[in-house]
Amino acid sequence: MLPDWIELTRCFFESYGIEISLSLIEAYPFNTKTELVKFLSLLKDEYEIRNINWINSFTVDYDWDHYPGRWEELLTIHGCANRLGLDFGLIYWPAPHTDSTDTDLDFLQDILYEGACYQSVGGSPEIFAVQSWIYIPYEIVPEQPYNFDHYPFCYAFLCFYDQFIGD
Repeated sequence: MLPDWIELTRCFFESYGIEISLSLIEAYPFNTKTELVKFLSLLKDEYEIRNINWINSFTVDYDWDHYPGRWEELLTIHGCANRLGLDFGLIYWPAPHTDSTDTDLDFLQDILYEGACYQSVGGSPEIFAVQSWIYIPYEIVPEQPYNFDHYPFCYAFLCFYDQFIGD
């Protein structure tokens, strides 16, 4: 049971004097808006009953490829997380490009498109998670700590940061 795991995890690290931050990641819309909102509320109630700290943030792994346009529902989930005292996170990744022939430019275009979609309805998560566990981008970071903007993932992240996060 998730509350047991979180309680044990917190106790373990606290016994070493280490304060940790825990985030829960759930798939959407595989799990519906109604299911996620109810789940978070019930989970919060359980932690209040146990009188223990619960999670610090809630992140949505959105199925960008198959379910475009559910931004209002995503805003509802975001609002629920914030009302429960959680930072809200959203994962951005090159969803429509999962073939080995896809390019690094596809990665850049996908994450910028996804960021613009959520921003277009006023969405701005507290946690922006730019990820890829597929073929692109081909090079993630440089061997040496210079010229980061010459590497596709770094360049894409910096573009994303400039457009959606930076001041």
